[in-house]
Amino acid sequence: MALLEDHLEKFHKTTDAKEMWEAIKSIFGGNNESKKMQKYLLKQQFKGFSVSNSKGLHKGYDRFQTLMSQLDIHGAGVSTKDANQKFL
Repeated sequence: MALLEDHLEKFHKTTDAKEMWEAIKSIFGGNNESKKMQKYLLKQQFKGFSVSNSKGLHKGYDRFQTLMSQLDIHGAGVSTKDANQKFL
């Protein structure tokens, strides 16, 4: 299976095959209502995101990058300023 070049840019931030597959399923699978719900849930995850002291900064950063990639893929990306403020 191959992706058209038009779609490749949506997946450039994915870090591994599993993350890419989840992104492909979320974009090309489901109806409009399920996509809206996924976008809403991702925004809620972003709103409630915090880095846990017990899990460490490195794992928190990985979780944050994954969340940011998913938001971008679903067309719900946040500004760089908002992302920086949230991570800090």
